[in-house]
Amino acid sequence: MPTKSNQPRVVKRVPIYTKNSASSVVHTSRRAAKAASFAAMDIARKRRGLLRQFHIVRRRPPVITEVQYNQLPKKNVLVLAPHPEEPHEKCFATIKGFMIAGGNVQIHTLTTGWHGVELSPEKLDALKKTNLPHAAQRFAQVKTRLREIRNADKQFGAGVKNEIHNMDFYNTNEVSKRDVALMKKIVNSGKWDVVIMPDPLDIQPTHAAVYDLAIGFLRRKVRFSRHPIELWGFETTYHRHPLTELNQIVYYTGEVQKEKMAAVSAHKSQEDRRGAVILGRMAEAERSSAIAEEVKGFGVHVDFTQAQRLEAFSKTTLKPYGPFVFGTKKRK
Repeated sequence: MPTKSNQPRVVKRVPIYTKNSASSVVHTSRRAAKAASFAAMDIARKRRGLLRQFHIVRRRPPVITEVQYNQLPKKNVLVLAPHPEEPHEKCFATIKGFMIAGGNVQIHTLTTGWHGVELSPEKLDALKKTNLPHAAQRFAQVKTRLREIRNADKQFGAGVKNEIHNMDFYNTNEVSKRDVALMKKIVNSGKWDVVIMPDPLDIQPTHAAVYDLAIGFLRRKVRFSRHPIELWGFETTYHRHPLTELNQIVYYTGEVQKEKMAAVSAHKSQEDRRGAVILGRMAEAERSSAIAEEVKGFGVHVDFTQAQRLEAFSKTTLKPYGPFVFGTKKRK
């Protein structure tokens, strides 16, 4: 009988999406592990006697880089957008700034977002009379989103490429081999300096799946190309950067604000669904003024005309490991 010491270790592998009888829930162990690590750090400080009674010790916030949209450097930028409206809602001014600098900007919209389209009753009645009502309804929803994306992209002007994909996990809640191959092809399609993508702590299932698919290929690309890549995690409704994560702010002017809201307004199906324009203006004004006051000090005077127009990111840098890379020598 094998003893406890020589028993084989069993490693349980969990897919990105876990099937459930009610719904498919994204696997969030990585996010829970990061939150647990913060709690473990506080416990370690208590054991070392660094915390005293009635004394609060906070983690040192990172240095926040503030830059104007028209002063961004010339970079090769890859934007991984889980949904069609996110390049326009979350990082329009940042993309515009990299384009003004003369950088190569490529946007990859990874899903068509047809789940969020509600067709009119008249349109649904007409589709029910067809031979394949479900397929016809889905085709009409996809066609609506594609038209909205093209209209919104006009605000960027010439020079930006937005390729639209239809990844399988958005339709089946399971990552397929096709999804993995497509993400690998996208990551390896250029030499990227900056990758704008969802934050690693974003719990929205589509956002989390995109991050999980991309991060492995990005790390491998950095390791073998020996070229560092900056990851800019944008904010969404499902994740707002606390001050301990926020380290990159991009300010933009009122003219860019008008272009941004015109691009957001082009997604008319989302307006009817959740009032994207109204909510976007309210959330942007409140969040931006709060960030400016946190950075410059509570109670100080904040220029609201400037604070109202900013985009916040959590920036990390993927760096090559060590002075050597193994496995890059070609075999004869």
